[in-house]
Amino acid sequence: MARWGPTAAGMFAASAVRYPKRIAVIDDVGSVTYSALDRDSTALAKGLRTLGLRSGEHLGLLCFNHRGFLEAT
Repeated sequence: MARWGPTAAGMFAASAVRYPKRIAVIDDVGSVTYSALDRDSTALAKGLRTLGLRSGEHLGLLCFNHRGFLEAT
């Protein structure tokens, strides 16, 4: 929480450390743990950085009510 503050990113990062095997989300695909959600969101961030997205730039997001929204935020 110190790094990201009281945001969704901060909450999920802290939960991945404290409760890595607990279920974070249940959606149409099934369930995903906090550690898996953290791993996947980190991979997405690295991929976007590889494509050229930099800190301070903006990115539009369109998704349904599922884990993809949390991974992207």
